[in-house]
Amino acid sequence: MDKNVGFRLKEQRNDKSVTQKAVAKVTDVSEKTVSRWESGTPIPSDKLTLLSDLGLNVFYILTGDKGETSLVGKMDTFSTNETELIDDFRKMDADKQAAIMQTAKLFASNGRVEVTNTDFDNSKNKGYINQGNHDGEVKFGK
Repeated sequence: MDKNVGFRLKEQRNDKSVTQKAVAKVTDVSEKTVSRWESGTPIPSDKLTLLSDLGLNVFYILTGDKGETSLVGKMDTFSTNETELIDDFRKMDADKQAAIMQTAKLFASNGRVEVTNTDFDNSKNKGYINQGNHDGEVKFGK
């Protein structure tokens, strides 16, 4: 049998011991609809995204690639520090996230990265990353 999206959904579901009933409940459809998906009926994208709540690898279901190109399936391998960092990052506004991304790229590239001016302000601090190339340093100021 050719492995299509429906086949991979069933495969993932069986690998994770997830019932059609559980898929139906999470996606708010009938078990018969889940059965149709597994038989080749297209799965609406808004329903597909919900499958990750059951621990299913949505990237694999869509592409057939079980590689590490997707965070789905890797979430349980994050360290406590990584999980905390992600949680904190999600609480930040867009300007702070941009500053963090630029700083992370700087450190990940052994200190050599082109950054643009990024300002942020909140009740506790003000900060910026100077524009330009930096070798191993990022200057923050008030």
